[in-house]
Amino acid sequence: MNTYKMMLVDIEEINTEMELFNISKKIYSQDLSKSISESGLLEIPFLVRHGDGYYPLTCHNRLILCGEHGIGSVRAFILDEPDSKIFMNNMTLKTLRKETGPIGKVKAVRLLEDYFKLDFQDVRRYCKSVLAIPEYLYKERSVLEQVLSFPENLGNYLDSKELGFKVIRDLITLPPDVIEFIDNIISSISVRVNIFKKLVDYIFDISKRDGEGCLDEAGKVEFKSDSELLVHIFRIRYPDYSGKRAASLKLIEELSSGKVNVDFPEFFERDSFSLRIDIRKGNSPESVSDIFNSINRKRLAELQKLL
Repeated sequence: MNTYKMMLVDIEEINTEMELFNISKKIYSQDLSKSISESGLLEIPFLVRHGDGYYPLTCHNRLILCGEHGIGSVRAFILDEPDSKIFMNNMTLKTLRKETGPIGKVKAVRLLEDYFKLDFQDVRRYCKSVLAIPEYLYKERSVLEQVLSFPENLGNYLDSKELGFKVIRDLITLPPDVIEFIDNIISSISVRVNIFKKLVDYIFDISKRDGEGCLDEAGKVEFKSDSELLVHIFRIRYPDYSGKRAASLKLIEELSSGKVNVDFPEFFERDSFSLRIDIRKGNSPESVSDIFNSINRKRLAELQKLL
């Protein structure tokens, strides 16, 4: 590990636009902002000397907030050059704090390999023990580069929402025009995580079936909500959806009565549905049995087949 010393450094001397080692999520929590506003920078950053100034090795987001809150100077540890041990210790801390997401972790792997020149086995051990990155994401360099080539909005979304590597595994199989479609969507509307995961599943299947240009028509639609988007993509994935949905609604209506309610998955996303029977305090066992017997078993079997 390099030797370093502590100094008081003017914020204006720190080039926070130098993001080579910034592996944090591009979001600043209200708690962190409030803490820095009220108490200053409690964590001492490591800065690398560069010309007449410095750039951050650690605490990149915290230093940006210091500038935004008008803090003129900070105590910092000064390095003559970046240090791999310090970088890895900081990365471990950020992982434990959940301050870095999947894209930040993959970026860290590239830095360990390219900048710090760590042996592959050392990188592999660190990925397995700390970062929990599956080996297929960094064993083949082309895969790693593909992840890091995601558009900025998409990368920030994956990080901020802590999307798992399974989602990323599906995304890297998609053609560039489909990635662009997804990026445009999350830039224009707010997409909830559970819906995003479903969208990726459906789009993965559509792309595999129809190939490049499979979402050209969808790209011309202006969606007002993620629910509206999900319905549209679902119908592309399942062209027979409208017919099946109409059939299911008719069967549900036939099966339902004042005492029987049917809970059927709207998008056929489950392999089960449920029947609820309302039993009142005064119902006799015989009347409950009559309710069961009144259920049309033929229609019930038809509804099952639609799942």
